[in-house]
Amino acid sequence: MTSFYFTTTTKSGQSYDLHLESWGDEHTDGHTNEHAKQPPLFCVHGLTGTTQDFAYLGRYMAQILSRRVIAIDMPGRGQSAWFDDPQDYCFVQYLKDIHAAFDIIGISAQRPCDWLGVSMGGLLGFHMAAGSARIRKLILSDIGPDVPQADLDFIAMVIKMNVAYTRIEDAVPIMKRFLGTAYSRGAMDEEMWIHFAKTSLKLDHATGKYIRNFDPKIVEVFETHPLGSENLWHCWDRITQPVLALRGALSSLFPLKTLEEMQRRKIGAPMDVITFDDCGHVPSLYPDHQIKPIAEWLTEPQS
Repeated sequence: MTSFYFTTTTKSGQSYDLHLESWGDEHTDGHTNEHAKQPPLFCVHGLTGTTQDFAYLGRYMAQILSRRVIAIDMPGRGQSAWFDDPQDYCFVQYLKDIHAAFDIIGISAQRPCDWLGVSMGGLLGFHMAAGSARIRKLILSDIGPDVPQADLDFIAMVIKMNVAYTRIEDAVPIMKRFLGTAYSRGAMDEEMWIHFAKTSLKLDHATGKYIRNFDPKIVEVFETHPLGSENLWHCWDRITQPVLALRGALSSLFPLKTLEEMQRRKIGAPMDVITFDDCGHVPSLYPDHQIKPIAEWLTEPQS
C-alpha cells in the first residue's frame, strides 16, 4: 500500500492537496504492472467515505490478481485537504480533481482504467464514463442516475448529526443498528466493523473525542444542492462501456425500478447486475463474497 499526493486548485482559487492510496504496483503509472496485464481499478468513495473503504478490495486485487487499485480521498475527506469556501464542494470541482488525478497517474484514452464508484463515486462515474474512452469498464455500487428524495432527506439528517465517542469501539454498536435496514452494509466480522469505525472517525485533539472524519462544511452544500438531486439519465444514455451494477437488495436509494430502466436503456456493451441479499445502501465491499464476483467480472474479456 502506497500513499501519494498532488496539488491542485479550487474554482475560488484555493491551492490544496489531494490524497490517493494505491495497492499493488508502487509506481504512480498504473500501467507498469507487467504481471496483471490489466488496467488499474480507480475507486471513488461515497459522500462521507475515504480511500480506506477500499482497503479489503485493494489488498485482494493486489495479492490475488496482481492488479493495481487506486483510491482517492475527495476534498474534505480522509487525508485530503479541506476547502475554505464550502461552495467548492461540488461536482464541477470533484470532476476537475479526478481529471487532474488521471493526468498524474497516466490514465488516458490510450491507457484507460476501470472505475468503481460507491454512491457519490458512482454519480461521478456517470459523468466520467459518458462518451469517454478513459474508462474501460464501469462498476456502480448501489446508485442509479437519480436518487429518491426521501433518501436524500435521510442522508441530510444523518450527516448533520454530531457524534463524539470516547473510544472508536464505542461507535460499532451504533453502526450495527443499521443491519437489516435500507442502509445495511451487510454482515461483517468484528475486525471489519472496527476498520469501518476507524475510517469513519478521527480524533478531535481539542476534546479528546472521536468525531466524523469529514469537513462539516460538506453539510452546508448538501442542504442547498444534494448530491444525487441532479437527473443523470442524459449521462447514462451516452455510456457504452460494460457496466456492473452492485445493488443491496434492501436498498431504497437504488430501487429496482431504476435498475430495470437502466437495463432497458443500456446501449453498447452489456450491463450486468449483482445483488447482495443482506445489504442495503451500501454494500461494504469488505468480505470476500462481495469482492470475488467483482474481481471475476473485471477479468472477463471485454465485450
